[in-house]
Amino acid sequence: MKYVFIFLLFYTELAAQDLTGVWKGHFYTYGNKQFQDIQLYEFEVHLIQLDSNTLQMITTTFQKEKFYCQANAKGTYNFNTKQIIINEYELNDIKYIDKKNACLMKCVLTLSTEKNEKILKGDFTSKNNYTNSECGKGSVHLEKKPFPLSEKLLKFAKKYNKLKNQELAKIDSCNNLKNKMTQEIKGTNKYLKVVPNN
Repeated sequence: MKYVFIFLLFYTELAAQDLTGVWKGHFYTYGNKQFQDIQLYEFEVHLIQLDSNTLQMITTTFQKEKFYCQANAKGTYNFNTKQIIINEYELNDIKYIDKKNACLMKCVLTLSTEKNEKILKGDFTSKNNYTNSECGKGSVHLEKKPFPLSEKLLKFAKKYNKLKNQELAKIDSCNNLKNKMTQEIKGTNKYLKVVPNN
């Protein structure tokens, strides 16, 4: 009974840390060449937790009628430190500015719970997608919202899980073959006569 309780407690804690969902909020930029002065941008992250520490995301950054950018992102989650790293790696869509001026962000965030709300807070840095030059940093605040996930992200997760299951099936097949060969070798050894050296 004790072991069942420990398992249920562990499972409940894992379920409580599921990050999959839509995170909405904003980020502030500090004064720099790319983002002039301190500015506030709306920031939305559609996130799927593929396994205990692997994340896949679609991020959207916008200012009304001034800036819009959507990017693919991947990241990691550390269960012990509650730290989440988000790395944007590919632009999907951009409006109102030249694509050559677009930047990809790296966010280092910490998961917390405040008044029963899941919150991600931390800092970000960014680099120009074309020149790789530094183009800004600032702070991020996101809250988990009960909104539907992006269909594109759901399709990615489905494909990921399918490939993962195929790889696991290959590993099981190899292990089964290895065990079968081991058993056959053991069975053969029973009939081998060991001849002592003269």
